[in-house]
Amino acid sequence: MCKLQSLKEHLKQWNQNVFGQIEQQKHLICTNILGLDKQEESNDWNESKKALRNSKKKELEQLLLLENRMTMQKMKVKWLKDGDENSKFFHRILS
Repeated sequence: MCKLQSLKEHLKQWNQNVFGQIEQQKHLICTNILGLDKQEESNDWNESKKALRNSKKKELEQLLLLENRMTMQKMKVKWLKDGDENSKFFHRILS
């Protein structure tokens, strides 16, 4: 049992480190993109900054996809746990 508790704690820490900071990461990336957009407007622009902005946009897209997948998984778990709450209604009507 001690090994399971230890594993549980390690998994919680890993989850927090990997997935727990998505909002902060999204905010940081958006701030970086906005800063690069302002530099583009002020003629302080070159190809390396354009490539950096494109990579930041791709990184943001990946975070949004990850967030969406996590939300979908949570919804599936909730549905499996709680079931379809309308099923009682339909079974009562059919019987």
